[in-house]
Amino acid sequence: MCGTSIIVFCGLPGAGKSIVAALVNDALQDAGFATSLFEYDAEYEAQLSEGSPVFDHAAWRRARSHVVERLRDVLLAEADDGRRRVLLMDDNFYYRSMRYAFWRLARQHQCGFAQVHVRVPLEAALLNNSRRAGSRRVDESVLRRMALRLEPPEPSERVWECNTITFDNVGPLEQIASAFPMELLKSMLTAPPPPAQASQSDAEKLASRQATAASIAHQLDLRSRRTVANLINQRRAARCQPDELQRFAEQLSAFRKEFLCRLKASAHAAAEPAADDEAELLDFETEFLVQFESSLVP
Repeated sequence: MCGTSIIVFCGLPGAGKSIVAALVNDALQDAGFATSLFEYDAEYEAQLSEGSPVFDHAAWRRARSHVVERLRDVLLAEADDGRRRVLLMDDNFYYRSMRYAFWRLARQHQCGFAQVHVRVPLEAALLNNSRRAGSRRVDESVLRRMALRLEPPEPSERVWECNTITFDNVGPLEQIASAFPMELLKSMLTAPPPPAQASQSDAEKLASRQATAASIAHQLDLRSRRTVANLINQRRAARCQPDELQRFAEQLSAFRKEFLCRLKASAHAAAEPAADDEAELLDFETEFLVQFESSLVP
C-alpha cells in the first residue's frame, strides 16, 4: 500500500499537538492528500460513562483499542480516488513503545511513516493544560510525571525514527502554520516505504518471542525498581512520616510485583505462534506503564 502514510504526533498534554495536527491535516488536504485524523482525546471522551473517575483506565483502553481497529480498517480498505492517503494519529504517545506499534503497522502494510514531536517548556504545558475543561485536563502531578517519563524521538539513534520532525511550539497561534516545516513533512510522506522483511518460520517466531519476553521483562523490572525508588525518595525528601512512608513503600512494592507477575503470565501464554509477537508484548508494556502511572494519582 505505497499510497498511504501514517503520521504520529507526540508530546506532553498542553503542548498544542491537536492544534498542530489539525493545521497539518488542513494543509495536506489543500495539497491534494486524502486525510483521516484520529483524535484519542475525542475517542476517550466518547468511551467515558457518567460518574467516571478522573482517569478511567477501562475507558482509556477501550478508546485505544477502538482507534487501532479503525486504523486497521482504513489500512485494509483500498483508496478509490487515486489520491495519496495520510492517517494522522493525535495523542501523547510519551512512551516510545506506543509509537513503535504504529511503525510496525506501517511496515506491515508497506506504508510511509513519520513522527511529529510537538515540544514546549513544561511550564507552558502546565498553563495550557490548566485552561482545559473536563476529562481533557490532566492532573498536574500526572503531567509532571509524564514530563519526567517522556521518551522523545531519537532519529540519530533509531533507524525507525529517522522520519521525525521536532517542532518547538513556542510562538502565537497565528504563527504555527507558517513556522511548521510542511514541505519537509511532505517529502517524508512521499519517500519509499520501508522494505518488507521475509516471513519467519514458527520456530523463528517462537525464539524471537521468547527473547523479546525476556528482554521486556528485564527492562520493566529495572524501570519499575527505579520508579519505586524515586517515588519513595521523593516522599522521604518531603519529610513524610515514617509510618506513612512505610505504607506507601509497601503499596508500591505490591503493585510492582503484581504487574511483573502478569507480564510473566502473558509471556508464558504466548507459547503458541502469533501474528505479531513483539507488538503484543509492547502493547502489554504500554498497558503496564500507563496503569502504573495512573495508580499513583493522589
